[in-house]
Amino acid sequence: MNKKNLQQMIRLGLLTLLLIGCTSQITSQQITTKNAGDLVELKSIQGPADGIASIALKPDGSILAYGNYTDNLVYLVNVSSGEETMTLEGHTDAVTSLAFSPNGNILASTSSQDGTVRIWDSTTGKQLASFETSRTNQLAFSPDGAILAGAGGGDPVQVRFWDVEKLSENESMKDVFVNVSFSSDGNLVAAGSRDELVHVLEVA
Repeated sequence: MNKKNLQQMIRLGLLTLLLIGCTSQITSQQITTKNAGDLVELKSIQGPADGIASIALKPDGSILAYGNYTDNLVYLVNVSSGEETMTLEGHTDAVTSLAFSPNGNILASTSSQDGTVRIWDSTTGKQLASFETSRTNQLAFSPDGAILAGAGGGDPVQVRFWDVEKLSENESMKDVFVNVSFSSDGNLVAAGSRDELVHVLEVA
């Protein structure tokens, strides 16, 4: 994978996140799914007493994944029944970021403290790969699911890219990046940084 800095450094002012559709309200006791239009509760799932550290919903809405501050596990829960379907073991500290691939077949997880990013088969729970990183804080898949990007941690902080099919690291870009997001066509990556700039990178 090749990358070019487009020299589009956008000064950060106020960033507003608009959530459309279904939102999730997370408390230390339960995970509640509500309809954003009329705020009718759709499902309440018991969560850990010490709070949610990370959360991700499978694109088809069937499975909820979460990590907590009590242990180092990833929990998968059937949204319809509220029943736990499996737990994923491997991290040695709290799981702080989760992301499903667009087709829902792959789940990526990271613990900012244990310094690893792990890739799982979301159906079988099998760990497919583990990558050593420097405190990756956020994960994001490209729209086609071919690339996983992680940002944050280390000295310097950096953005890393992994080839999901080959289960290998493609590229890393060192700077002070703390979060990352793909464009809808997957050709651009926006990476926020601690230098008060957003860097827009071309992914080829």
